[in-house]
Amino acid sequence: ENENEKTNVQIFTPLDYTDPPNLTKAIEDFNQWIEDNSHEFPVKLLTAAEVPEMRIGTIATSEIKIDDLYISIKESIVLSEENAFNDPELSKVLLDLQSRFGNSDNFHVMALFLLNEMSKKEKSKWWPYLNLLPKDLSYNPSLFSDSDLELLKGSTLYSRILSRKQTIRSKYEKIKALIFDHYPLFNWVDYNMYLWAHLTLDSRSIWWNGKRNLVPLLDLINCFQLSKSMKPHSTTLNRKTKTADTLSKAVFHKGDQVFENYGQPNHIYFLYHGFVLQENTHDCVLIDFSDIIGEGNSFDCVSVVEFPERLKRPLSLKGDPKSILRDIAKKKLNQYETTLVEDEEFLKQRKNINGFDPKRSIVQFLITEKRILQEIVSQFSDSEKQKHSEL
Repeated sequence: ENENEKTNVQIFTPLDYTDPPNLTKAIEDFNQWIEDNSHEFPVKLLTAAEVPEMRIGTIATSEIKIDDLYISIKESIVLSEENAFNDPELSKVLLDLQSRFGNSDNFHVMALFLLNEMSKKEKSKWWPYLNLLPKDLSYNPSLFSDSDLELLKGSTLYSRILSRKQTIRSKYEKIKALIFDHYPLFNWVDYNMYLWAHLTLDSRSIWWNGKRNLVPLLDLINCFQLSKSMKPHSTTLNRKTKTADTLSKAVFHKGDQVFENYGQPNHIYFLYHGFVLQENTHDCVLIDFSDIIGEGNSFDCVSVVEFPERLKRPLSLKGDPKSILRDIAKKKLNQYETTLVEDEEFLKQRKNINGFDPKRSIVQFLITEKRILQEIVSQFSDSEKQKHSEL
């Protein structure tokens, strides 16, 4: 392949919504909006900024220590289910849906809230924030072509992404009949717009009390594990102050980019966010154990430190559990279309490609899986040798 080849990625944008032509100005407008609503952000030790290779991130405006409360946001400025029901127009639709179906679907309440605010554009209270949300989601695997996704063959994620694409499409058809064709407020929503809202909620929601929320500023903090000891992100709702509070999990100096560790394995990052972390102590490989233990849909995420519970149980398994896992890892490595060495060479060849490259993204993920599997094979082979030498 020509190292300067441009990728043929179809730019995905919902309807006439596009990313701001002047990102710097849009970020300035957002930061000004935060200042204008400073009472909604009682604690704010960071600011939004352009970040190379990450588009947008956050920069510390003062020293932040571990366990410092560095961002506190009033519930009233959060896109939440509660605030969705507070919207005069939207609440009519939501209450009517409740009367028709008898329950509230948090995901679709939030999707309708997001779509309705997007339709208001500059008239929305949240527009400076909504304007910064990526509209081109071509980096999300759910938008990769089926031919590109074939590179994932051998990984459990291959079938999961194909299934996810079909699931979102079928959900849209149901929601279209029940809501978009039924209520004039949403008759403008097409599949691409619904898909954008779905993928945005899947990748940007911050959870508390079992519900999704879209949280201005907090949402812009990028994911990175700064050290092996860095604890995962946690935001809690303070009932007394009615704020969403986040304590820092690392030390940041003034001017540093602020990061949160989402504490997830790479298959979650890749599936929902479209990125992987090369250094990730929470990483593991999804493996189907149904053939081994005779139970359907028996998936476990395994690594050298994440040993599957089902192999610890007293089952009628032939052999030592570590040896079984080692053999499963060997088999799994043989199911991929390429080797780890070939993947690493592939990345070298495509490092100068202009624009987003879905194939490079897929291979970066595959490398993280294969490294874990090779580590399992190596470590559990060594323990087997050591056991034999002790006999």
